Amino acid sequence: MPRRTKEDAQKTRQSLLHTALMLFADKGVSNTTLTDIASAAGVTKGAFYWHFKNKLEVFEAINQEYTKDLTEQTLAIAAQAEDPVQGLLDAIGHYLGQVEQSQELRALLMIATFKCEYTDEFAPLMQMDLQELADGMDLFHEALSLVPESRWQQAKPDIALLGAQCISLILGNLHRWLLQPENKLREESLSGIRALLRGYGLGI
Repeated sequence: MPRRTKEDAQKTRQSLLHTALMLFADKGVSNTTLTDIASAAGVTKGAFYWHFKNKLEVFEAINQEYTKDLTEQTLAIAAQAEDPVQGLLDAIGHYLGQVEQSQELRALLMIATFKCEYTDEFAPLMQMDLQELADGMDLFHEALSLVPESRWQQAKPDIALLGAQCISLILGNLHRWLLQPENKLREESLSGIRALLRGYGLGI
């Protein structure tokens, strides 16, 4: 019997991640068993356990696999921009544009929004989602805090409140897009954020 190489093991791991992602999105997390994942990926249940202990661990690995690079790209776009507001808009546009184009990212967001309960084994995901929300708030807060007061056409607003409203707008559009993917997530979100910023007196 030939020995498994690191490349073989990595291919098996990638197959399990993609298979689990699509099954979770289709059937829901609680209705998907480890046997379902192993069978659909064409491996034994033992092979699954060689890579992951349980569904929580595989879901955490899915999140890392499909969002890590995109998150880093998004933060880099915002950080490298000369104009903090334009950098913020470009960063959000990049993130949402990638979400629109990726079947895997849409599936992951569908799971997180509609197909996973914060109970039992998956209770720790609440903290992960709260951290991601906090990171999004930080992105807005850091960019808008750099805007000079002279650029606001009225009294400078509560930046934390404004950032929260922008995040809520994006999440609302995302929720609607997951249900009605014919909507334009990136375009509508950026248009809404620009309108909100202008409403607070920011010249853009």
